[in-house]
Amino acid sequence: MGAVTQIQTSQELRRPDGLKVIGPNTLAIAEGGAGGLSVISVEGDTAHVQRVPAGLRLCDNFCAPPGSAWVVEGQSDHFGIQLMLGQMLIRPLEL
Repeated sequence: MGAVTQIQTSQELRRPDGLKVIGPNTLAIAEGGAGGLSVISVEGDTAHVQRVPAGLRLCDNFCAPPGSAWVVEGQSDHFGIQLMLGQMLIRPLEL
């Protein structure tokens, strides 16, 4: 195993979740606070963050087949509350 390196991102990540490797030196991460996901290109100890908005209230997870992503709207902001906010949304995105 290699040494742990702190990566400096080009913008702050907003409640990140669901990190996946989608290519060489490329990651995708769900951002609950940004309502979509971000594609992160890593070079050395720096990373360029490109947001891909999905227009969701929250975004907790996603799957990423080659060239695309299916982003799941999270509902973690109302655990334990007897409240139905309607159907959970799943949105397709091109990466």
